[in-house]
Amino acid sequence: MTLLETLNRRLLNSATQYPKMPTYHKLERGLLTDDRNTVFPAHQPVIITEKVNGASARVVVDSSGDLFIGSRHELLYALGDRIPNPAENIVHTLRDIARDLPRPGDGLAVYFLEVYGSGIGSAWKQYTGRKGEYGARLFDAAMIPADALEGTAEQIAAWREQGGQKFATEKELAGITLVSDIPLTPRIATIPGAGVPATIAEMHPYLCVVAGETRVALDEDGFGNAEGIVLRTPDRSHIVKVRHKDYEHTAKARARARAKAA
Repeated sequence: MTLLETLNRRLLNSATQYPKMPTYHKLERGLLTDDRNTVFPAHQPVIITEKVNGASARVVVDSSGDLFIGSRHELLYALGDRIPNPAENIVHTLRDIARDLPRPGDGLAVYFLEVYGSGIGSAWKQYTGRKGEYGARLFDAAMIPADALEGTAEQIAAWREQGGQKFATEKELAGITLVSDIPLTPRIATIPGAGVPATIAEMHPYLCVVAGETRVALDEDGFGNAEGIVLRTPDRSHIVKVRHKDYEHTAKARARARAKAA
């Protein structure tokens, strides 16, 4: 019997979910403020990656090669069709490539991927104009010791959201994609922490320059707009998301407020 077969699936599902990623500028009632959720160390490198807009997925692997495939919130498939669920075309897209992901020496390895393309999410037409076109990009990975699943569901959820999962560094992510041939989300640039725009007024135009168009289009028939970026340090001690829609919505709300006050 494999490690994955011995674990409680409800607890396994909770322990391997991706924790919430904060926005760079804080959101209050749906609008951004100039307060930031993180301030990057001035001299530390910050990696800018494209944030792909599809369905977040995960592949959980143990040392035997047994594996589960899940969406953001539920487990959809286990090796041998033990729990087949075709939701969001995640299983269809990941079933074959999941077997190439590295096995951990012990405990569990969790690989987080964005599955995108035809009919997946509201933004799928940005990437393709054709039916049946799907892609997947690795955006994170984590190691989870087996004893992390010994608590209650509430304890495990708190452990996860408080940073209990041991995430891969940028160097380790590069190694994973090298041996598995599964591409990472696009690396756009690396800048010093001091170069990250501090205010909304600075970040919005910067975002339009560095990530106006997607780098992961599946064909030439999509509209081609990027969702945004993720800013992360190489050791992943700081990580935040920056989305076009948040800045556009905030800019429109501020313009309406100014017009009303005039």
